[in-house]
Amino acid sequence: SGLPHELAQIAERYPVTLYSGSDCSGCVAGRDMLRQRGIPYTEKTITGEADIAAFRQIESSAELPVLRIGGQQLRGYSEAEWRGYLDAAGYPKQSRLPPTYRGWEPTPLVGQTTAPRAVPAPRPAAEAPAALP
Repeated sequence: SGLPHELAQIAERYPVTLYSGSDCSGCVAGRDMLRQRGIPYTEKTITGEADIAAFRQIESSAELPVLRIGGQQLRGYSEAEWRGYLDAAGYPKQSRLPPTYRGWEPTPLVGQTTAPRAVPAPRPAAEAPAALP
């Protein structure tokens, strides 16, 4: 994972997942706080109908953002509350991530679905190349 040993142990014991949506000011503020503090987290975006349906299966509320720290679930963004739970989990107050850390790429909650590709019609057999004289 490229994380310092102590941080990797905390992240394994209390993984952090951020569920976010577009046009969500609390999501932006929460994401910024997590990054400034150097918290390794997974971000799952809720953007399409499939994401919304899957999110409702996981969470009892449709409110975003939702932050999960281990088994704890925090709804809505409250900097003080998020910091308190991160402190209790043992996450450092200052970033200890290496400068090369790039683990913050958000992904859709449900894998991107693509339309099935049309199978191309078979090509006619190529003519054999002419023999050289």
